[in-house]
Amino acid sequence: MRPQPGPDAGRAGLNTELKGPFTRYSVDVVVSLQDFAFDATPDGVRHGRIEAMLIAYDRDGKIINIAKLNSRLALEPAVYAELQTKGLPFHLEIDVLLGDVYLRTGIYDLGSGNAGTLGFPLNTVEANPNTANSNRPNL
Repeated sequence: MRPQPGPDAGRAGLNTELKGPFTRYSVDVVVSLQDFAFDATPDGVRHGRIEAMLIAYDRDGKIINIAKLNSRLALEPAVYAELQTKGLPFHLEIDVLLGDVYLRTGIYDLGSGNAGTLGFPLNTVEANPNTANSNRPNL
């Protein structure tokens, strides 16, 4: 696990008012290029616009924090060919409060309108150890 930021460090995500103990998650996502719309210019460079997002929310669906990345891509032909086999990587960081927390990641291609999401529970330290299992949903 990466070292966590100090108490005076800036917050990762759009919720800059996040207070209390939190954990910073570093998320790497790799997506296939096959469903993205890229416009090719005469020099072979592929252009596209992609948005990646992480949303942390509690068991009631209340949003805790959001991390967002907007990318304007200009991929040289050799880079595009390589990414077709390896996938397109994205890196996002988000701070999350302790307790029952869920994370959803999404990728949106502004050119084609294609989108995909993946959600999962995070294993965070319980805010109240006396209720560690009583409030946890059955997944």
